[in-house]
Amino acid sequence: MPIDNDGDALKKLHARMVDTLAGYEEGIEKTENAEVAAFFERFRSMRAQHAGELDTTLRAAGLQPQNDGSWMTYVHEGIMKVRSAFGTLDRSVKDDVVRGEQAILDLYDEALDAARGEPQAHATLARQAAELRTEIGRSSTG
Repeated sequence: MPIDNDGDALKKLHARMVDTLAGYEEGIEKTENAEVAAFFERFRSMRAQHAGELDTTLRAAGLQPQNDGSWMTYVHEGIMKVRSAFGTLDRSVKDDVVRGEQAILDLYDEALDAARGEPQAHATLARQAAELRTEIGRSSTG
C-alpha cells in the first residue's frame, strides 16, 4: 500500500526538518553561550540524522523530498540572527525551542498516519518521534 496523499505529510515533515536544521546551525554559529550551543547541537545532530533518514524513505517510495526546506528556513535563521543581535540567544531560547519541537511531533503524527500502509517507513517515523520525545523530555528538565 503506498504512502497516503502522495506523501504530502512526509514531505511537509521533511521540509520542516530542513528548516529547523538551518535554524540550529545559525544558532550554534551565533550564540556565545556554550550551554546553549551544546543544546542546539543535540537537536541539530538528531535533526540531521532524521532528515537524512526521511530523505531516504521518501526516495525509496518514489517521492521527491524538498531538500531546501520551505520559506520557514528563513524564519528560523532570522529568529536566531535577531536574538543574537539583541543578546537573547541565551538560556531563555531553550523553552521556545522545546515548544517548536513539540509542534513538530504533530507533524510526525500526520506522517505516521500517512505511512501506516508502509511498515518500514512507519517504523522509521515512529522511532524518530520517540527519539524526539526523549530529547524534548531531557531538554525540558535540564
